[in-house]
Amino acid sequence: QGAPEAHAALQIYIETSSLRETSEPVVSILTTGGIIVFSTSAGREGQYQSLQNTSTYFTADRADRIEPNFYRSPLSGDLMITLATPIEAATGERIGALAVDLDLLALDQLIRSTVDFGDASAYLGLTGQTYLVGRTSLVETNFIAPNPRYCRPPQWWHQ
Repeated sequence: QGAPEAHAALQIYIETSSLRETSEPVVSILTTGGIIVFSTSAGREGQYQSLQNTSTYFTADRADRIEPNFYRSPLSGDLMITLATPIEAATGERIGALAVDLDLLALDQLIRSTVDFGDASAYLGLTGQTYLVGRTSLVETNFIAPNPRYCRPPQWWHQ
């Protein structure tokens, strides 16, 4: 949809950029109807992506009050976070959305890495252990780990 020149230019940019070389995060541009027209994950183009209940949707006037919304992918069952913001025409009319799907396993690996947090390390307690935990619904909170078989939740964790 839209101008063929813009579509072609964006397609070339995405195909030649390093964005296609990595699986996280997945960045997509959607129509107002939720159809993915561009994505760093080529297989997703043309698919529908709901931004209603699953996404952490934000605008400039709400940027200071963002609360990430964890959810389970209906396709894979994996825990995800999707951040989205509107794309507006010069007239202010909403013409689409920019969505970023974060890989929670990669995020978990990052927070578990042995990075020196400087003065912030004092807040990690004696063990220095960190955990990625999120509420996926009104009744479900999840401990996120790359392989729960080898990485058990902390002793204080109980659902």
